[in-house]
Amino acid sequence: MSSSGKSAFVTGASSGIGRHVALHLAKKGFRVAACARRQDLLASLSDELGSGHIVRSLDVTERSAVKETIGEIVEKFGSVDLLFNNAGTNTQGSCGVEGSEFDAVVDTNLTGAWNVLNEIVPHMKTRGEGTIINMSSICGKTAFSGVGIYSASKFGLLGLNESLFRELVPLGIRVTALCPSWVETEMAAHGPMPDAEKIQKDDICRSIDYLLSLSPNAQLKELVIECAADLN
Repeated sequence: MSSSGKSAFVTGASSGIGRHVALHLAKKGFRVAACARRQDLLASLSDELGSGHIVRSLDVTERSAVKETIGEIVEKFGSVDLLFNNAGTNTQGSCGVEGSEFDAVVDTNLTGAWNVLNEIVPHMKTRGEGTIINMSSICGKTAFSGVGIYSASKFGLLGLNESLFRELVPLGIRVTALCPSWVETEMAAHGPMPDAEKIQKDDICRSIDYLLSLSPNAQLKELVIECAADLN
């Protein structure tokens, strides 16, 4: 996909992977709409992105707000060519925790992701083109001890991703889930290795570039990115 004249919508863009990807896509020539909940961090992102982009506060669990925001983006940009569906949160534990912790993770990582897709997919189907990248995790492929809630949300997202892959690829729309292990971010600060040994945020950006460089004949349902330090 040539980025010239294209637009991208990035959720969870106030920090970590989302922020890095939003800035990367802008440098590649995309008009970027970047959204997240943390208004204080969005202000500095807006300054970095500069003019011609959209930065909005958005909680993806609020369905009406998602609908309104995406409508505004489509009205201003004319299209959403690339969705980086990235908003997410984490908690430790599987059972024996407060129900509110379960709700917060599933509401953001799965329901919130669906809220965004539910507005973007019909738009892309009408146009017969687009790219959807859902940010999952290695925890969506293998459920590790102590992160059952997070894993459940990411397994669910992979199920949704696979269904959309089979529905939308024949219509000209790419659908891929990224499934990285430990990435050097604030969310993964508790990881079992130094930041320098984790997957770097630039690696995620290069993965997106790779997906966009493929011909229509090559379709990736999932891209699993292992952390080398985890394999020792």
